[in-house]
Amino acid sequence: LHPTARPDVFAKYDLGLPNTWDDLVESVRILKGKDFNDDREPDFALCLGLNTKQDNSMGGSWWAEQIFAIWASYAQTQGLKQGFFFNLETLEPQLNTAAFRRAVEIWRELYADVEYDLRGEKFQQGRCAIGIGPPGYMNSFYLNGVNRVDVNGTVTWQPLMADGSYAEPLRLKPFGSLEVLV
Repeated sequence: LHPTARPDVFAKYDLGLPNTWDDLVESVRILKGKDFNDDREPDFALCLGLNTKQDNSMGGSWWAEQIFAIWASYAQTQGLKQGFFFNLETLEPQLNTAAFRRAVEIWRELYADVEYDLRGEKFQQGRCAIGIGPPGYMNSFYLNGVNRVDVNGTVTWQPLMADGSYAEPLRLKPFGSLEVLV
């Protein structure tokens, strides 16, 4: 997963950037429905990047990877020497565990109101506080910046920090967990 955040949004609402899945859930709760690009319309706390128009059900064709990323951060704390799909000693599936249940709870909570974002277009227009996407999702807004343009291509809005400087989107480290669940 490739998380990206708008530092201007987090500064405006006096929030720290999310480091854990629980931080992300709390940030999404606080930011949901706020206007992030000064167009007087509610925007999206979390945008989920897609690569194709057909890729928009249940978090796109990569929904399983999203759950795996959450699950692993709770269950696989010792690197590759520890499995999370199966118990490495017994090969019993580990679906009936607290870690898997927590991963599904977080996924369900985050993606209940997610906005699907084809190739990062909504993030680029300033409509998303946080974007999570597959490889390639961030290319457009890192190459072209986050901004709103008029019909002539003139930039009419771009995110700014309190000092007036452009608020470059920040690529975040993958989210983790402060608790270990088995």
